[in-house]
Amino acid sequence: MKRWNLLFFCIFLLVLGLGAASLEDFEKVKEGYKNLNSADLRDADLRDTNMSFSFLSSANLENAILKDVNIQSANLQNATLTRANLKGCDAQNSEFSNSESMFINMQGANIQNAIMYGANLKGANFQEANLQNAKFDSADLSEANFTGAKLLNVSFKGANLTKTNFQDSQLRGAIFFGAYGLSDEQKKYIKDSGGVIDEK
Repeated sequence: MKRWNLLFFCIFLLVLGLGAASLEDFEKVKEGYKNLNSADLRDADLRDTNMSFSFLSSANLENAILKDVNIQSANLQNATLTRANLKGCDAQNSEFSNSESMFINMQGANIQNAIMYGANLKGANFQEANLQNAKFDSADLSEANFTGAKLLNVSFKGANLTKTNFQDSQLRGAIFFGAYGLSDEQKKYIKDSGGVIDEK
């Protein structure tokens, strides 16, 4: 009987959108708490929440759903966002430096002025996103997809851009000094689109 009760409780938590996340941390988000450093929010469905100005340093948001969520000016330094869904979110002025964000989905998101120094963004999806003035210095953007993205004045200094897709993106004023992994085709597209690249 106890085994059945535990099973039903687990199903109930999944229906709530909790996933593998900590119940305490999940409730804090729902109640509007802003201090969420080191929170365990794995697999959590966080849609319909407002996480703007939240402190999420070292938080675990792996596979979390933050679709269309407001996370403006949030601090996500050293957070884990692998395969998290942030499609259409508002992440203006947020900090993702040194985050583990492989295969994160930020398609159509507003990420203007975001800081992503040293972040692992391998395979990330930034299609149609607005990343104007964002900073990706020393980030791993290998195999990332920026198709149709607005990348005006973005800094890619020292970034890994191996197999990164910039098709139809706006690159005027974007800086690529020290970026590596670029193919000759990528370099030509960057220059033709108004990006600034060194020729070393």
